[in-house]
Amino acid sequence: MKFEDKFEVINSLCNGFILTVNRFKLIEELEKVNINFESELATRTKSLQNSYTKLQELERAKDEFIALTSHQLKTPLTVIKGYGDMLVNNYFGKLNEEQIEVMTKITFQTSQLLQISENILSVFKIKSSKYNYNLEDFNLVQLVEEIYETYLDKSKVKDLKFTLNKDINSLFINGDRYKIKQALCNLIDNAINYTEKGYVKISIEQNNIAIVDSGIGIPDYFFKNLYKKFERADNARNIKPDGTGIGLYLTKKILESSNMDIKINSSSNGTAVCITLPKATS
Repeated sequence: MKFEDKFEVINSLCNGFILTVNRFKLIEELEKVNINFESELATRTKSLQNSYTKLQELERAKDEFIALTSHQLKTPLTVIKGYGDMLVNNYFGKLNEEQIEVMTKITFQTSQLLQISENILSVFKIKSSKYNYNLEDFNLVQLVEEIYETYLDKSKVKDLKFTLNKDINSLFINGDRYKIKQALCNLIDNAINYTEKGYVKISIEQNNIAIVDSGIGIPDYFFKNLYKKFERADNARNIKPDGTGIGLYLTKKILESSNMDIKINSSSNGTAVCITLPKATS
C-alpha cells in the first residue's frame, strides 16, 4: 500500500473517531437538556396543580358564601313578606288605597328577592350534589291554581290580561311538589316580567301545561344558551337589568328530573312554553 493510501485510511479513521466523539458529546448534551426539561416540567406541573387547588378552594368558598348569604336572607325576607301580606289584607286595621298600593309593591319586591334567594340556593345544592327530591303524590292542577293566585297582583301592577284555562280539575302526579312549584313559578315570573303589555295565558290539559305570553320574545341567536347558568339575552337585560340568569337553568333541571319535558318557541310577538307531563298516578 502506498503512503498516500495509508494516509487516506488513517485520515478516514480519525475523521470517523472525531465524528463518534462529537456524537457522544451531542447525546450527553441532549441528556442534560432532557433532564433540565423534565425538572422544569415537574416544577411547572406542581405549580399549576397548586394554583388549580387554590382556585378550587376559592370557588368552594365563593359558593358557600353565596349560599350562606342567600340562606340568611330568607328568614327576614319571609317575615317582611308575611307582615306585608297581613297589612294588605287589613289584619292590623284598614288601609287606604295609596297605602295598599305601596304595601303591594313592597310585598311584590320581597317575593322577587325570596325567589332569587331560593334559586341561588338550589343551584348551589345541584352543584354540590345536595339537591334531593322529596317525592309524593299531589294534585298538579291545584298547585297551578295556587301559583296563579300568587301572581294575580303582579299581573295587575303591569295591567296584563292574566288568565288560567283548564280542561281538568285534578291531575295527580308523583314528584317533588315544592320543586315543581319553583320551576313553574320561574316560568310564569319570566312571562310576566318580560311582557310589557298584552297577556299571559296559562292552560292545563291532561298531558301538558302551556304558558303563552305576548312579551318581548327570545332572540334566535340566544337559543343555544337558553338553559345555561347566568346567561341572559340582550333584550332581557334591557327590560330587567337585575336578573340572575339561573331561572331557566334550574327549571329545566327540575322538570327533567321529574320526568317532564320542556319546549320553548318564541318570536318578537311573544313566547310559548309547553311542558309535557308525566303519566298521572291512579
